[in-house]
Amino acid sequence: MICHTIFEEGDHCWLAFGQDSEKPVSLVDTNQIVILSGDSATLLDPGGLEIFPSFLSALTERVAIDKIDHIFFSHQDPDISSSLPLWRQVCKPGINFYVSELWTKFLTHFDAGAAFTPIPDKGMDLTVGDGLSLQLIPAHYLHSPGNFSVYDPIARILFSGEIGTALMPPGAANGFNVTNFDKHIQFMEGFHQRWMAARQARDAWIASVVPMEIDALVPQHGLIFKGETVQGFLDWFSALDIGNGVEAIYVGAARPAASAPVLAQDSVDIFSEVLGEGVKDGMPRGEPEPGKEYRLVTRSDFDGLVCAVLLEELDMIDDILFVHPNDMQEGRVDITDNDITTNLPYVPGCHLAFDHHLSEIRRLDKKYDNHINIPEAPSAARVVYEYYDGLQGFPNVSPDLMEAVDKGDSAQFSMEEVLNPTGWPLLNFIMDPRTGLGRFRGFRIPNYELMMELIELCRHKDIQEILEEPDFKERVELYLEQAEPFKDQIQRCSTVHGKIVVFNLLEEDIIYVGNRFMIYALFPHCNISIHEMWGRDKQNVVFAVGKSIFDKSSRTNVGELMLQYGGGGHSAAGTCHSESILAETVKTALIHKINEDSELFLPG
Repeated sequence: MICHTIFEEGDHCWLAFGQDSEKPVSLVDTNQIVILSGDSATLLDPGGLEIFPSFLSALTERVAIDKIDHIFFSHQDPDISSSLPLWRQVCKPGINFYVSELWTKFLTHFDAGAAFTPIPDKGMDLTVGDGLSLQLIPAHYLHSPGNFSVYDPIARILFSGEIGTALMPPGAANGFNVTNFDKHIQFMEGFHQRWMAARQARDAWIASVVPMEIDALVPQHGLIFKGETVQGFLDWFSALDIGNGVEAIYVGAARPAASAPVLAQDSVDIFSEVLGEGVKDGMPRGEPEPGKEYRLVTRSDFDGLVCAVLLEELDMIDDILFVHPNDMQEGRVDITDNDITTNLPYVPGCHLAFDHHLSEIRRLDKKYDNHINIPEAPSAARVVYEYYDGLQGFPNVSPDLMEAVDKGDSAQFSMEEVLNPTGWPLLNFIMDPRTGLGRFRGFRIPNYELMMELIELCRHKDIQEILEEPDFKERVELYLEQAEPFKDQIQRCSTVHGKIVVFNLLEEDIIYVGNRFMIYALFPHCNISIHEMWGRDKQNVVFAVGKSIFDKSSRTNVGELMLQYGGGGHSAAGTCHSESILAETVKTALIHKINEDSELFLPG
């Protein structure tokens, strides 16, 4: 077993023991961590029964066994704690064992005579050696329900336990530190998607460690993150779609009505991060005003449509206006206190504004009481739904409809749904103005009338009945007819810059109908796209930037980048406009910034 020094300053030292070439091939590789402070040693996750002899032999070459005063278990897994009875045999009497209070009566199954110091859910400080204070930080549900990380503020090292795990094949390590973050993702992604189940827990843990000064992040499996790769990991983990094992539960079973994602009541208010305010009381709630009706101002997409469905259910709207976000941002829409806006840039004069764009919070730099903006929500419709009491407030709204709008607006489509859409994904693409059906004439009714018709259809019919309506069938036929020309156009008009694919439509006389995610299916090696097209009446150029929904390794915050050029959006997608004369300069700057974000994490 190899010993690697992570940090050493005087008699304060962090050691990692692992990459044991002699361990049985059936065992997952583990990192055993030793902290030395003065004349005392503390073990973090000392390993399982099978590797105990190898670890003990390597350890005693560096540390006398009677120096071990504390042993910490981040959670209950056997690869961490099954060696417990052997440590009790070789260590001096009275050694201190620490584990979550959830696991004290479970770990005694390894050793009934062991006595533990239970760690409370909120964590604790542990003083070791020459007064070194280690912070035991809650990391519950990542993956264990009783789980802790360890932070050493002097060494500026975070032991993250299972978080950051990489399951690497033999010979792939080439040292103890991550040297190429992008290549390292392949060893982490599957583990984190399957083992980490709770996004809320992930987000809370990241929020708790971001303020810390971290020079090294040390997981229990795999390589150590140092320097810029620490932030690289935190950014990557924060954007990763986790909890994918849940889908297996539904195989052969119907989804319950409450399976659509629901906002957490006790979620940390994003405004406290951006504006420095105190944490609020969770998701804001409201009640309809009996007899009071408003105009709904929203986008002409599926999210806007479902917002209209919800507010119609509450008898809250008497008119609907579909607008472009840029018209709101430029003040071209007259907004009064008789308006409710959804999924649009905020205008202070409205009655209520529902949104889920983080860039809007940063743009405004101020919290307005009538601005209900929840960036963690998968759609603006979900914000409206939860604000008016969710399932209780909307007993007649189909959970399938809410799941469909969440899936569509957060772009959680599979490759097959992009290439061959049916059902709700097909309706989502048909109603998305970016699909381009609005550029074609000859339909029985215009798109505006179709949107108004669809509001009632979504309230009273299922998806198959909706798609059988003649006004939808003729649009589906055109969508399918132009599928191959659209793919050919993408291939012909696209250029690749690193991991960016730029789709330039400025010289195209006809822009074919197709869904905006097709480019990621045709360029799977790219992780972000820039669509370049004319704005209204060719008065300006529009840049629509989006991260791939398949390769999620891009670390660019798209919404913030678009905000720098007068636009906005989410962390994963956004748009901006440029004067024609400056368009090439803006495009070059966007490509440079996105590539720069990637290069920050390449080995130097």
